[in-house]
Amino acid sequence: MRIKQYVNTTKDEVESKKHNIWIGVSLGNKYFTKENIRKYIEWALQHTKDGVLVLIADDIYAINIEILDGRSKARALKRAYRLADEKQKKIEEILSTLPKDEASKVTIARWKDVSKTKYHEHRLEVVRDAFKNNKEFHDYVYSIIKEGRPDRNLDEVRLESLSEYVLHEIPVFINGTKYQFKNGEWKTYTLIPYPGLTKLDKLIVGLSNKTLFSEIAEKLKVTNEIAILEAYVN
Repeated sequence: MRIKQYVNTTKDEVESKKHNIWIGVSLGNKYFTKENIRKYIEWALQHTKDGVLVLIADDIYAINIEILDGRSKARALKRAYRLADEKQKKIEEILSTLPKDEASKVTIARWKDVSKTKYHEHRLEVVRDAFKNNKEFHDYVYSIIKEGRPDRNLDEVRLESLSEYVLHEIPVFINGTKYQFKNGEWKTYTLIPYPGLTKLDKLIVGLSNKTLFSEIAEKLKVTNEIAILEAYVN
């Protein structure tokens, strides 16, 4: 794995397995081929504290399909879930080739698994309120969307709708990604390797460290240190 940048962490911390690692699989990012996902998983297993979460971002990808492709909400969700099912099958195939003790450390999750909690809903309410009432934060979210789609001429209506994508991501990143297992146990994953950094990463870390929008950060009640790696498979 080629680590181009360590954000809010160091090489020593990563190699000493300070964090549980999660891998966010974006359905719209062609970098997440089966082989590349395999390499991320294998690297994560070597560097995680005691578990790896592979999160398939299906529900929020449906927002992009609906707004950018002009689909109905139902059709957008159907397509996102179909793509996620296909991606999950490939990840399961990867795990089937790993030693059992290694594969058992990897959990595959879908977006609803980490977002349908009071923990997430409270923080989503906080950032939605800030988006509505804090012009600086509102404009920053817009800038994230525009950065990610420089080839699109997005009008106000589409920008407003696409903002939901960013607002839903913040609670998942901000204090570590939390997952509840069937036995009731919760685990928090605080480091994500990803192929490329954006203004969203700057916002997440800024909120986490209370160096950006500190009044919003206070309401988010951050208790865990999070880290991001700009990481490529070669």
